[in-house]
Amino acid sequence: MSVPIRNRQSRIDPIARAHHRAGVLRATGICIAIAAVIGALGWGFFFSPVFAITDIRVSGAQLIGDRQVHDVVQELLDRRTLQLFQPARNIILLDADAVIAQVTSRYDSIRSVVIRKHYPHTLDVTVTERVAFGLWCRETQCAYFDRDGAQWGSAVPSRGPLLVRVQDERPSADDAEQMIQAILTARDGLPELGLRVLSVTLPAAAPGDMHVEVNKTYELFFDGNGDMTDQLVTLGVLLSDKAKDTTWAPHYIDLRTPGRAYYR
Repeated sequence: MSVPIRNRQSRIDPIARAHHRAGVLRATGICIAIAAVIGALGWGFFFSPVFAITDIRVSGAQLIGDRQVHDVVQELLDRRTLQLFQPARNIILLDADAVIAQVTSRYDSIRSVVIRKHYPHTLDVTVTERVAFGLWCRETQCAYFDRDGAQWGSAVPSRGPLLVRVQDERPSADDAEQMIQAILTARDGLPELGLRVLSVTLPAAAPGDMHVEVNKTYELFFDGNGDMTDQLVTLGVLLSDKAKDTTWAPHYIDLRTPGRAYYR
């Protein structure tokens, strides 16, 4: 008995196969295009000079020198990641806070730094330096300090009309901020009484004691932890009372007791 043989037909539709092949080619093309775009962007950001910082302009660093600050910034821009990339040299990717931290950590005498980007290639760095108010000395080691109390650098022990010398004889300076404010109050207030501060000594004898040498034959004893304004008012009253006394020549005036002045 004969058995008929039927030809097995393919279940894959030629039209569907063509659509599938076109979809694969389209997806492959899209992936290649995306990779090309990413590669182009990567090349543009990390290797191309299109967004590279080529001009660093520094201003305001009169004591340090603008060139010194320029070199510190350039050092940051030249850093490499994975021994290949230099992301900091790209003006878009550059972290301005990182530049500020780099400069201020290198120079304590810099108070603030402002970074401005001028696309596509210029970086402006504006420096504000600290203004020295005086010298803060411990034994023979002195540093500059400003009206905010920040200390920096090394200075030769000296005194003069421009900088107040503070000789700190205390074992610790836990109340340094309070004492600096007291010194500022005395420095700013005494000229109204015809006195000028020459130097300040912070003895270890008692907390808050502040001995101020002025351009007279006497010293002034203040309580730096007390009300400095009140002490200056008390001093003003005493000097007014003694203004016409030509025989009055004290060695010191003690103003540490509120509302009272003692002298010898």
